[in-house]
Amino acid sequence: MLNSYTFIIMTTLVILIFSYLIGRKKESLRYVILLSVAVLSLAGFIISLLVGGWKGLGYGALSIMVFIAAVLSLLIMTIAQVMKPR
Repeated sequence: MLNSYTFIIMTTLVILIFSYLIGRKKESLRYVILLSVAVLSLAGFIISLLVGGWKGLGYGALSIMVFIAAVLSLLIMTIAQVMKPR
């Protein structure tokens, strides 16, 4: 079974690759995808509070890990954009 760090790293890589591929075609969509993933994970966390029990705890943990991955992806993309030679 995956631990949380591995899940966060893998999710970050998937989000980065997906936003990079979409961002090559349309530059403005690059950050919209990252922010929409973050908002959806926050919505998933709120829904996990409504579910309750152990199932809700699991959904909440996954939502928090996806949110951390989205924020890390946003930071990496922003730093890469700033460091890019013009």
